[in-house]
Amino acid sequence: MPQYSKRLGHITPDQFQAALTRLHLGDYVKAEPVSFGLFGQNVFLTSTRGEFVFRGALHYPWQFPTEQFFVDKLHVQT
Repeated sequence: MPQYSKRLGHITPDQFQAALTRLHLGDYVKAEPVSFGLFGQNVFLTSTRGEFVFRGALHYPWQFPTEQFFVDKLHVQT
């Protein structure tokens, strides 16, 4: 079982598949560690429906809601 970063630890293909299923994003093909960035929170994930960046191990309870706010603004304005 690969360790994608010290922060994320070991993640099984079944765990990735559970996330993909929950989000209706297809079937697991592969996952790769992100070799750059500061905090080791991201994994490149490929499914039968595309390529995604999965993010985990938040630092603070407000981190993901704040990031979602800015992603929504970017989506609307670009």
